[in-house]
Amino acid sequence: MQDKGGSRVVLKIPNTSTLSSRVGRFTYSWDRACFAMNVTAGDIESTTDTACEIRRGVFSGMVPPNSTLTGEVKRGSARKFELFAFFRTSAAETCPTLTGGFGTLDRKNVYLVGKVDSFDIDSDEVNLSVTVTLPTTATSVYALNSMPASCVATVVPESSVASSQARARVRVPVVSLPGIAFP
Repeated sequence: MQDKGGSRVVLKIPNTSTLSSRVGRFTYSWDRACFAMNVTAGDIESTTDTACEIRRGVFSGMVPPNSTLTGEVKRGSARKFELFAFFRTSAAETCPTLTGGFGTLDRKNVYLVGKVDSFDIDSDEVNLSVTVTLPTTATSVYALNSMPASCVATVVPESSVASSQARARVRVPVVSLPGIAFP
């Protein structure tokens, strides 16, 4: 049942009003966020260049809210999808260009904000439901991967993370593609 062909994954990042989340009396805004996606699996070639990088398979990003991420993913089973967010100092800044990893970004300012632990790509279109959670210190790639202190920039953008450990859930529609759909 496993087709060796590929599927184009298209992830449409919602606008900031759709992503904005209320936590108690506070509203969390995603206007400074830039997003990247990563799809890995046992039969997808992956790379980990340094102790400061995650295991990358099909990696694409960074884009601001109301944008689209794409990637060509090999059909098969047990694919893992991860959605990362990096927070700029201001929404006026452009999102950083990434080539093969998080580059010079401070790993304490890059967060895993959504994931699907296992899904299959066995048809021209697959729908995933991705729950987006608020970034916290515990969900930074630095903390999740027990990275060394050398992975932290010496200058960290001010208030780049929500201090609340609360989680807000936003249903992100999943693809629309000749492969996968994150509506």
